[in-house]
Amino acid sequence: MKKVALLVLVLVVGGCGDQSKTSLGDDNLELARQFLAFASSDENRAQALDMADENFEFRWMGLLPDENGELAPGLVFDKQGYFDEYWKSVDEFLVGWTYKEIDGFGAKNGATLLLEGRSKAKHGDYNNQYAFVFNIVDGKITSIKEFNSDLLVATRVYDYELVELNVENP
Repeated sequence: MKKVALLVLVLVVGGCGDQSKTSLGDDNLELARQFLAFASSDENRAQALDMADENFEFRWMGLLPDENGELAPGLVFDKQGYFDEYWKSVDEFLVGWTYKEIDGFGAKNGATLLLEGRSKAKHGDYNNQYAFVFNIVDGKITSIKEFNSDLLVATRVYDYELVELNVENP
């Protein structure tokens, strides 16, 4: 009985502590949200640049055909390439890109944002869904992996055509 009373006392006292403090996961989720908001805005991109680690790496995880028609891994950018080249291509290929957060998850080593994006691409509407996986160390974003529909990128941005392949079963 004493053990039960002690357990109840610990739970009650522990539950009465300051609940206003956020966890590292919450802080990382908020950092990821702010970073994406700043990075996707021409006016605020410099603020996002300050939030990225010096050894920052961005990886688009899709596959697209190379010049030989073989599927090749997606794009990889360092810090400067991400802010200079990547966002320039987004602005060029995805006119009026906007996004809405569907969900977000924070953890001690980073955060993940699930988004729904809308824009016009060169070859039609570009309404894609995304998962951005952020790695965060000591309050700095060290890497981002972007997952989305590479099929939509291929057909709407680059105008690749889908063809049916006749593959025989062995």
